[in-house]
Amino acid sequence: MDDSIQSGEDFERWCSGVKPTALEEIVATIYREQGWSAHTTPPTNDGGVDVIFASDDSSSDIDALVQVKRYTGIYTTVDADALYKLQEAAKTHDPNRLIVVSTGQFGNPIETEAADTDDYVVELVRCRDLYDQITLEVVSLLTETYSSFPHRKNWWERSDYPNQ
Repeated sequence: MDDSIQSGEDFERWCSGVKPTALEEIVATIYREQGWSAHTTPPTNDGGVDVIFASDDSSSDIDALVQVKRYTGIYTTVDADALYKLQEAAKTHDPNRLIVVSTGQFGNPIETEAADTDDYVVELVRCRDLYDQITLEVVSLLTETYSSFPHRKNWWERSDYPNQ
């Protein structure tokens, strides 16, 4: 396990250093650990939906559509476009909830839009808050599975870093 992850803030910093598609897998893994049937969508042309989950594998009902936003800057603010894309996708999928998970902050525009959305329950979740929902064994599994280089922008595009 990565001993530098001792808090939600540490976990969020670690999450900010993984590839964007890896963070989508990490979010799906965390929700699966909580008993949901979660899967990621293809990395392109996903309509803003990165993870879809249902209450169990046998259910055709979609409980939530999730968009995952990975930022390297700790002061980056998620804009309302993330939620607008989920609202558009919801017209096709008819979920119960819309969830935006991010390593960045949620500012007034997206918080206002979330509060004003009547058709769905909207959850704005910081990666630091996910840390409290997982065990140390899951943290260990994630850190052993995914490479993270916080503060190295687009490290996965460089040939001198491991490409996971």
